[in-house]
Amino acid sequence: MRCLPFKKFLVLSCLLLTACGQDSNSIDEITRLFEEDKSFFEPHANNTLAVVIIPRVGCSSCIGLADHFFQEVVDTSPKVKFVFTKIQSEKTLKIRLGKARVMNQNVLLDKTGRYAQKELDSWYPLLITMEEGKVKEVTTITPKQKELISELKRELALTFNPNTNTNKF
Repeated sequence: MRCLPFKKFLVLSCLLLTACGQDSNSIDEITRLFEEDKSFFEPHANNTLAVVIIPRVGCSSCIGLADHFFQEVVDTSPKVKFVFTKIQSEKTLKIRLGKARVMNQNVLLDKTGRYAQKELDSWYPLLITMEEGKVKEVTTITPKQKELISELKRELALTFNPNTNTNKF
């Protein structure tokens, strides 16, 4: 009977190690894909604050939130890049979000689904935080984490208005 707590500990440890490994694998996979798409990601890489990967299939409210964010910032913020993946119809995407916006230089259409393979296959949009041109973190925008978009909007507002005093003292 004393063996039961040890088994629970062992199972929990394995789950934690697996979960931590997935984050590392996601960062490795994203970095590899960014290297393959240098012509899209390399120009102004040090100025890129975030990359948002938006699947066209999945959690409709989360994708809708990411789409709304896309429409708000794609024309005004070169600090955010967007990748659309799992595209069922490029024509429908352009009609829904606007042809000019979808064809923006900060938008990559993943027509082959490379950004939806392995660790990156998700029903939810992914927020990739960048720092000095390197992938810092990969976060899934789930219904419980929708505030991530609001936080990114606030950060973008601060970078566009350098006269904003963020010091509360």
